[in-house]
Amino acid sequence: METFNKHINEDLSRFLDSKNPNLFEVVFKKLNSDIKENYRKLLQYIYCILEETRTNQVELKPLNIHFERTIDEEEKTLIVEFLWNYFFWFRHENENLGKPNPILTGRIDNLENCISRDLRLLTPDYMATRADKTRINKKNKETKEKRERNKKALTIYKSLNASSSLSPETLINLKVNQHNSLNKFYEYNPVYLPAGKNNLTDLNSFVLYNTNEFNDVRTLRIDNTPLLQIIKNIVLFDCENLVQRFTPFNFQRLTNLNEHHGTKFSFFLLVTFSNKENLNSIKTKVNRLKERYYIPNQSSYIIKSEEFAYLVGQEHDDKPEINFLEPANSTFWEDFYIETKINDLYELRSIKIMNIFSLCINQKIKDYILTHIFSSNTNRSLITEDTKQEIFSLPNEDILKLKDLLSNVLDLIINTDLKSHIKNNITDDTKIVLDDFILKNEDFLDLIKKSINLRSNRMFISWDNLEENTSNYIIILSYRDQGNFNNHFYPNVNEISIPKNTLMKCFFPALFFKKNFKWSKFNLARDYYKMLDHPIRVNHFNWNRLKEKIQEIKPEKTIDISWDLESDYSSSHNRITYRISFINNRHNTCNPSELHIYYEGDSKQKRIQSIKWIFENLENEEDRVFVQKLDELIEEFNPAEKLIDTKQQENDLNIIRKQLDLGEESAGRLWKILLARKAAISGSEIIYNDLKTIFIKNNLDMVSQGHFESTWINPYSSSLTPRGNKAFKVVCKYLGLPTTYLRIIYTIKNRNINGRRNATRIYSKLLKDLFNDGCFDEGANANQILIPKIDYYKNNHNLDELGIDEEKAFEGIITLIELIKPELSFKEIRNIEKREE
Repeated sequence: METFNKHINEDLSRFLDSKNPNLFEVVFKKLNSDIKENYRKLLQYIYCILEETRTNQVELKPLNIHFERTIDEEEKTLIVEFLWNYFFWFRHENENLGKPNPILTGRIDNLENCISRDLRLLTPDYMATRADKTRINKKNKETKEKRERNKKALTIYKSLNASSSLSPETLINLKVNQHNSLNKFYEYNPVYLPAGKNNLTDLNSFVLYNTNEFNDVRTLRIDNTPLLQIIKNIVLFDCENLVQRFTPFNFQRLTNLNEHHGTKFSFFLLVTFSNKENLNSIKTKVNRLKERYYIPNQSSYIIKSEEFAYLVGQEHDDKPEINFLEPANSTFWEDFYIETKINDLYELRSIKIMNIFSLCINQKIKDYILTHIFSSNTNRSLITEDTKQEIFSLPNEDILKLKDLLSNVLDLIINTDLKSHIKNNITDDTKIVLDDFILKNEDFLDLIKKSINLRSNRMFISWDNLEENTSNYIIILSYRDQGNFNNHFYPNVNEISIPKNTLMKCFFPALFFKKNFKWSKFNLARDYYKMLDHPIRVNHFNWNRLKEKIQEIKPEKTIDISWDLESDYSSSHNRITYRISFINNRHNTCNPSELHIYYEGDSKQKRIQSIKWIFENLENEEDRVFVQKLDELIEEFNPAEKLIDTKQQENDLNIIRKQLDLGEESAGRLWKILLARKAAISGSEIIYNDLKTIFIKNNLDMVSQGHFESTWINPYSSSLTPRGNKAFKVVCKYLGLPTTYLRIIYTIKNRNINGRRNATRIYSKLLKDLFNDGCFDEGANANQILIPKIDYYKNNHNLDELGIDEEKAFEGIITLIELIKPELSFKEIRNIEKREE
């Protein structure tokens, strides 16, 4: 990100000089905030963004200015004060009516007459009681305050052009507390007016503020003209989450009012702020703004945290020092990695398990790891029961091969001498960050403590507790990057910021994590580039050159990582849960990653997110939230049973048997019988090498020849299919088996526990995309949504495994949508409680 931030800052100064500063100086002088001088360049940046956006306006122009930086209320008040003055003085400087406004000049005359009179104060006589004196003092105070108000009003009115109409042009929508903060700067100011029935007279203001609902504003009139037919600029300032109150002020509705109801809106501005300074927070905020307020793509201009700090003269927070312990390459690890791919043992190369391998400091820990992976007689397993079953279903020679390879890999990790790195950097105040799963495994944690001569658990913290930590010395031994948008992990090595007095060091085996880290840095820079993409950036920030710089840091070798599975493994032992309480007094407890379908209030948009996301983004909003747990929908509805015609499959299977002369053999043995026939004719080694060549062409890893002979060409082996969907497709194509056979086998496979879990995972991924693309929105046309995206669905989802013919993917997905719609049943949330066990 250093390249990214440096590039932006180089062009920032030029952009600040790109606009005429005269109006900015006028506006800046009018600001009353005590902190304005420190924020001069930031306000100038906002000014340039507004000026660039509002140039040559022909129709309604949307703009969302989003601050990645989490800023305090005083800073927000300064920004909204600047916006109020910008719109007020922009209109004042550009209004050219020529003749004096008689209402304004009349108001000035009246105020001058009032002020020119002697101030008549009451004097208590000698008979006045204490109550009389109090009443008189109160009356005199009110008289003096009225005089001060009149003086202030006169000063302000006289500062305006005599021709000023003060006809409202801008409506700024605010939270009540934001108005209260702003109001302190505008005491006795006659042109700081709310949009209210009792406040609109014959002389108003270029800018009105509003804290009420759209329907309240819609009824307001000035001289029998609806206020909304006079207003041209609509501003929503830090109030986008007040859904019921402000979502009617959306781009779609304002456009409709322009086209059909005589309004003349020309600018729609939303100013929003992040709660957390990370890319996922920005994406979430911007995407929800698009959905709620119907703003088009590239309408959001994001001011990065580093831009904010640069402009206000603040120092950047530091980033952790990351140390990769050599070696970076090993044939043992490469072979182990390939074997886990061939045998569909993803967990054995997951980040969770690599973090365990990383802590192999001595022989005792090595023995513990090997025993708890390759032995069934252990109380606390390091891997899930599913993975253990998969391991023990392998031929013995394959299990021994995996164990020997891992043993050699762990010897390499012992030789990185992690212990000395820890000892050289640890102090009494140091906190050591470990994966949550490791902290929860007491036996394994005890081995770690003994290996580095520590006694107390208090020195260890999890990633999730890192930001709450107050220690100035931190050692991170468990790797974690940001993941992807759907499975985001925060804090992480790329996005964590460190106060200046804190020393944070990371020690990771290069063998496991160096490639991952390089890809995560590239992905973060690329995703920021996409997120910050905006016409202003393109025109003023040499945006194409930045794209080239980012491309230059792209690693050459790809990595194979499934963030869905990483999320499953990271949360399966998480100590954090969420308790959902419903309006009907029932409740449900969920892991952070469990997916829920949700919608808000009267929204027509149904989306899918994790309960953690719903808690962090929707829990504190004023609108009602309704949810349905996705796993429960899939399990109760069982889409495969609805989509698959089992009688037709049985007929198809009989036809395949007859065509290939396979008698009454069971479905799962057909492919192995055909492969065994070929091996009997040509020899097993020739068939093995033929398939290996085909696998290489398809970028797939081939099983060992021993596994091939003991399992693939052995009709009596217990294996139902080769491990991996792509591998099975290649084998079936090689044998001339139709795709119908593939779907029959997947149907059989999905009947067992592991198969059902896999199918549920695949369905969850598919449904998440379908819901988030809007296919289940009320009134949505799923056909129109899917037509331009069908290739994406075919390339990114294992449709055959779900009983959907990939050759008829469009029809199959539409059928699935229509089958699921009647099964949707939501419950209203009362509250969500985050718990840590």
